[in-house]
Amino acid sequence: KFAQGWGSIAAVAAYDANLEEWAGKVRLDVNVTDKVSVWVQGAYKSNDDEYFSTSDGNGGLYTYRAVTSFYGTWGGDW
Repeated sequence: KFAQGWGSIAAVAAYDANLEEWAGKVRLDVNVTDKVSVWVQGAYKSNDDEYFSTSDGNGGLYTYRAVTSFYGTWGGDW
């Protein structure tokens, strides 16, 4: 984390040795005034999501996302 009077920037990254995939996040905090601050965060993961479908037995179909990594457990493309 790097912090100054204007705000701060922080980053974290992780590597999953089993899947040979990685994920990372960066957060930027900006002090607009002494009492107001804003932040934005971005993230990326190299692991692709895996989706599975199953029947509920009554004609319905459920689709769910399998969490295949300890890092980057959010779904979709951000």
